[in-house]
Amino acid sequence: LAATSPLAIHHSRRALQDEFFAALVLLALWAWYERWHMTLALALAGALLTKESAVLVLSGIGIAGRPWLPWRGWRAPVDWRLIRALLAALAVAGLFTLALIPAPWLIVRIHHAWTAAAQTAPYAVQYSGGVWTRSLVDFALLSPAIMALVAAYYLTHFRQSSTRPLGVVVGALWIVLSLMPIKNARYMAILDPAFCLFAALMLVRVVPGRTAVAWALAAAISASNLYLFWRIFVVGGVYDPTTWWMAKALGMIP
Repeated sequence: LAATSPLAIHHSRRALQDEFFAALVLLALWAWYERWHMTLALALAGALLTKESAVLVLSGIGIAGRPWLPWRGWRAPVDWRLIRALLAALAVAGLFTLALIPAPWLIVRIHHAWTAAAQTAPYAVQYSGGVWTRSLVDFALLSPAIMALVAAYYLTHFRQSSTRPLGVVVGALWIVLSLMPIKNARYMAILDPAFCLFAALMLVRVVPGRTAVAWALAAAISASNLYLFWRIFVVGGVYDPTTWWMAKALGMIP
C-alpha cells in the first residue's frame, strides 16, 4: 500500500526533501516501536536536519512514551533509554547545525524570514489555506480507500490495538500540521506511510484468518491508487497536490 501511494510515487519522481524526511520519520517510528534506541536517535537527528517540523515528531514520541498518560490499563516504568535517545537526537542535530552556522540567532532570523515569506505568498494564500480539516479532503482525493480504512482504524481498532501509541503520535501530528497556515498534503507526507500501515491493519482485521482475501483487497486498493496517481499527476499534470488542482484533475470541478 505504501509503495503504491499516489503521494509517495509523486514525491519519488523529484528530489524533494519531503520524501527523505518522510522516510526518516517512518524509520524513527519503526525504531521507536521496536525499541531500537540507537536507530531512533540517528533517524530523528537526520529528520531534524532535513526539516524543522521533525520537532513535532520528537515531541510526539516523547509525550506518547511517558508512563502517566491517562489511558486505562497502560502503565510502564520511565524509559530512560528512550529519553537518552531523544536528547541525543537533539544534541547531534544541534551540534551539526552550529558547525555549519556558528551564530544561533542567524538560524532563527533565517527561519522567521522564510516562514513570513511562505505564509504571505499569493500561491500559498489562494491554494494552501482553508479550514483545518482540509487535509482530510486532500488525502481522500489521493486515496479514498486508504482514508476509509484509516477512519475505521481510529473508530473501531485504536483503543484495543498495540499500535495505540503510534496512533496517538500520528493523530497529534495531523492535528498540529492541520492547524498551520499552509495546508498542503505535500508538507504532510510524513503521515502517508502511517496511514498505509493503519489501513493494512484494518484489512487484516476485516478478514481475520483469510490471508488470500486480505491480499486481494490490498491489490485492488493498490490498483486504485495507481490509477489515481496516473489521473492526477500524469494526465492532470498536478505538481502541488492542493484541493483545487486535484479536484480539477479528477474532473470534479470545471
